[in-house]
Amino acid sequence: MKAPEMKGPLGGEIHGTTILGARGQVVVPQEVRKKLKLKQNDKMLVISYNGMVILASTAQFNSYITGYVKRINLIKNKIAKVGKTSHRKGA
Repeated sequence: MKAPEMKGPLGGEIHGTTILGARGQVVVPQEVRKKLKLKQNDKMLVISYNGMVILASTAQFNSYITGYVKRINLIKNKIAKVGKTSHRKGA
């Protein structure tokens, strides 16, 4: 029977625990590796955040950041258009 899905503090799923080995190695559970399509030798980004350690595939993180930057640019463009429109009305 599968354990109920639990949400983490950042909105991600909690998949159980792992142990930090003597050489600093951590095993990512097989369920997570399959779900995220992680393979041996994939590069991982290590992030410390509010006392936590977060691992992220560099490929997935780059994709996330690229999408985030696109959304920011869309917002900036909308703000610029609104600014131009408001200047014309006041003229």
